Amino acid sequence: MRKVLHSKYFAFAIAVIITIVSSFVLAVGVKVFLSPNQFLSTGATGIALIIGRAYDLLFSPKVSLETTIAGIVLFILNIPLLILSWKKLSHQFTILTAINVIVNSITMTFLPDDLCVRLYLSVANGNISFLDAALFVGLLNGSANAVAYIVGGSTGGIDVLSMYYSLRKQYSIGKLSVAFNAVIILVGMLIVDKEVALSKAFYTLVYLVINSTVIDLFYVRNKRAILLITTSKGKEIADEITHHFVRGVTILDSRGGYTNEHKDFLYCACSSFEVVEITKKVKSIDEHAFISVVEAHKVHGNFINKELR
Repeated sequence: MRKVLHSKYFAFAIAVIITIVSSFVLAVGVKVFLSPNQFLSTGATGIALIIGRAYDLLFSPKVSLETTIAGIVLFILNIPLLILSWKKLSHQFTILTAINVIVNSITMTFLPDDLCVRLYLSVANGNISFLDAALFVGLLNGSANAVAYIVGGSTGGIDVLSMYYSLRKQYSIGKLSVAFNAVIILVGMLIVDKEVALSKAFYTLVYLVINSTVIDLFYVRNKRAILLITTSKGKEIADEITHHFVRGVTILDSRGGYTNEHKDFLYCACSSFEVVEITKKVKSIDEHAFISVVEAHKVHGNFINKELR
């Protein structure tokens, strides 16, 4: 039983389940908050909603087809990005992202259009303001995005480009998304009523900032850390880190200021998500080792990115 729980197949199955749930949450966020409140949205979803909104504006159908069209467009937009991901990033990452995109697209297309009425009192009744909606959907979608990243996938669209770029330039995924989405917001403002365009852009900006902040708060795989280790078993620990984690280690001779005893001082750059496991390994070799963890904004040189599996 223990072997099953720790097998890569079981871990992948759990990742698939979590991915399906997170993608469903994203679709609900669009149906309940973004589309009904006419927020401009962001990413590939933003582009898809713009196309769906433009269709409603041009053809004035009896029943709004905004999210139905958006779901179809979202899937089409992601096809070339999934091909890029398969070739340049990771197969497992691409599979999980594809699952996310498919579930998200299907849910957006077929979820009832009056879902917002069923789930919460309308904004017109004065119970939930536009700001409340922007804050809540930012937390909701930001968490869903972060969860998708944590299990090894993404929500597709701009996320794939952000991941591709961040792995090579070591920039924050959340901040990269802001840059990409700024252009989408400007385009979205062109098809919104001029009288409310600026206010919708403001609420979208609130949503975007909260969304990006939540992503960067919970998703630490694209962040770097520096481990400073003082130990009497420097060679053993360095060998373990080098071979098990494939991280370089610099060993310096040091001496205790109080005891005057010789110690090894180890310097190691790693990803933030590796800190806990490396610390456990160090403590298993030398329980008296002193470890300091320092956040690193950037690491230059032959640093291996291992965020994708």
